[in-house]
Amino acid sequence: MSSKAIDSAVAVTAITALVYGASAANVNSYLRELSLDADILAINFHQMLYRGFINNLGEFLLFLFYGSVLLFILSGAVIKLRAWLRISIRNKRKYIENINYAVKLFRSGGKTKIHKKDLIFTHIVQRSGLLFVVLLAVTSFLAWNEQDGKQKAIKKKENIANGHYLLVKPLLHKEKLIYLYCGSINCAGYNKTEGKVHYFPVKGISFEGDIYKKDVYLAVE
Repeated sequence: MSSKAIDSAVAVTAITALVYGASAANVNSYLRELSLDADILAINFHQMLYRGFINNLGEFLLFLFYGSVLLFILSGAVIKLRAWLRISIRNKRKYIENINYAVKLFRSGGKTKIHKKDLIFTHIVQRSGLLFVVLLAVTSFLAWNEQDGKQKAIKKKENIANGHYLLVKPLLHKEKLIYLYCGSINCAGYNKTEGKVHYFPVKGISFEGDIYKKDVYLAVE
């Protein structure tokens, strides 16, 4: 297997793990705020991955947009630099002199063991700094998703308190329940009279009300 294929597989795995982690943080925060049990709802991998992708689609598009802009600027700078170097040999000499000067600033002066140790230490510090930045970015992304899920749950409770909700009628339940969430196996509904949360199978349920009405639809997660 080629190194490019391995690198692509690692990149896809990392992105999938990031999307799944962001979705898990968002969903678990949402369910925790509504006092729902994720194990009973049985949310599967595909649901979690799909929700994570849709929920962060805007952020991914912004990342691709700014990345494309940055690459465009860098490409333009490289084209300008090459055009400037083609003008005269003097420009090439200036460029080489500047590159050599920059290399001397970061290159170890001697071949002694002390300098080699310092160079190794410098590489470790640089890699540690890069790892810290990556971990900070990932942690911030997960924290943002967790906070987003919590805010959606708070909005859900406000909608219920204001009477904007969707009613669901489980097959084996006599009373209608306020729809809260559905996993791959079970759903959760709230009985406002009893003040209790009920879990019921996904199959055999019916919804009541105009689910396409704006104020009601916004209350549906």
